[in-house]
Amino acid sequence: MARAESQSSSDLPRDEASPEEVAFLLDATVLDAFDRYWGNAATLKALDRELGAYEQKHPSTASP
Repeated sequence: MARAESQSSSDLPRDEASPEEVAFLLDATVLDAFDRYWGNAATLKALDRELGAYEQKHPSTASP
């Protein structure tokens, strides 16, 4: 399976942030990475290719 590479930065120094602020930024970063990965047409095409190849090798696991 393909792996995503991402980079992120924040202007909020961790030692000055409240736990809630850190959690909010972490959640926002994760959601952004998820959206970028799955919103990329190349990712979906690669997944389709890999699933097609798997289906060819394992036809008994294919759905009817």
